[in-house]
Amino acid sequence: MPTLDNYALSNYELGGPGGVKYATGLVTTGTSTITIIAVDGGTYSAAPITVSGLGFKPTRIVIELVVVRSSGNVTTFPSSSELTADGKQTYFIGGLNYANSKVDGAQSYVVDGGFRLGVYLTNSEFRWHAYG
Repeated sequence: MPTLDNYALSNYELGGPGGVKYATGLVTTGTSTITIIAVDGGTYSAAPITVSGLGFKPTRIVIELVVVRSSGNVTTFPSSSELTADGKQTYFIGGLNYANSKVDGAQSYVVDGGFRLGVYLTNSEFRWHAYG
């Protein structure tokens, strides 16, 4: 298995023409939080995972707790192919009451080259997987 953190799945004949881009890495959350907007309009705090330097815009992101303390500690983007009434994509933060959250473009975003999404725990190590 390759040791690079960013490579095309087409290198392994998995992505077809042009390939599916993939990157992975580890990040530890600190004590800071961001305000997340729930699909129902409520707000709550979550620890941010910020990744930059990707050579693509992710279309699927999975963030998992490295040392699992309880079930439901996985963040996934998108949580649905449907957009909210105001045209926002959503993602799911496992372990939170307001788990279905908006990618509002400010506090949470997915852009060409990176993303910032919320996770349930501060001061914890997470592994992220981004596909594009």
